[in-house]
Amino acid sequence: MIHYLESGLFDQIVSLKNDNGKRGLVWRIILADDTLCPVLRRDRIDIYYRGFKIFSLSGNGISRNHEQFDNDLYMYDIPEYIADDEFPSCLPLMKQNIDLWMGAGTKSPYEREFMQMIMRENNSGKAGNLSDYFIIDMEHQYEKGGAIPDLIGLIMERGKRQKPVFRMSVIEVKYMDRAFSGVAGIQSHIKDYVRLVSDENLLKEVKTDISEMFFQSKMLGLLPGLKNQYDRIKISSEKPELLLALISRNTNNGRNNRKTDVEDLKTILGNALREYGNALDDVYVAGTAEMGFGLYSDRKTKLKEFYESL
Repeated sequence: MIHYLESGLFDQIVSLKNDNGKRGLVWRIILADDTLCPVLRRDRIDIYYRGFKIFSLSGNGISRNHEQFDNDLYMYDIPEYIADDEFPSCLPLMKQNIDLWMGAGTKSPYEREFMQMIMRENNSGKAGNLSDYFIIDMEHQYEKGGAIPDLIGLIMERGKRQKPVFRMSVIEVKYMDRAFSGVAGIQSHIKDYVRLVSDENLLKEVKTDISEMFFQSKMLGLLPGLKNQYDRIKISSEKPELLLALISRNTNNGRNNRKTDVEDLKTILGNALREYGNALDDVYVAGTAEMGFGLYSDRKTKLKEFYESL
């Protein structure tokens, strides 16, 4: 599936970015508000807030997402389609809708929020100028009905920012320990990754899509941690890595001493290593800069080494 913007819409958004008047106000707000995360979706740009799509921007204007955030605490009636001059006043109300929905929900939605935090941390600000990763997409679906990885990133070799070499990274985020198993569990992610890297044509299509998304994201101001001299890139022919970002994992040293969490994770990883063997040589567990979300190549651990440390 192609995610980079159609040429007409891309040109339209570039025009908005370069417009310092009233017409470009919406895009300037989106770029200035670092709680918002724009991702490219062929015929539109979806804007995420705390890991959930809050509204979309297309050739038809601004449309809000209202599919899953209805709750009794939210009292405002935001129109489905929002005029440009109404957007500044509607945005805080749309955010509050998600805040209240997340706070009142019975399911933990925070894994998605961490996905967006990883994307923001590595694409902008001081960490974005130093980390080895740029995150190009969130919830990137390779093909219709297929897998949807949490994040797709590009690894830049350290010390080569003037002439960078980029390698693709498929990143799966897991928050705490309840998400290790099941349909969207680690073993399922590993299976999807092995299928991707085994399908040469599919992998080529994904790399082409990500490369064009990189260019468009750079031109639209979505990768402020990058300098101007490399707008166009070619992704390395190396096999992509799979990076598992295990957020707030129970290490069996906490108050609850839930040893079963560690044992379950070890069983899942052991089964995967036995089933896929050398196909998992490029699977890693992420380590960050102490308490932050900046991703650095020298902090990640090969899956087998991580498994043996459990």
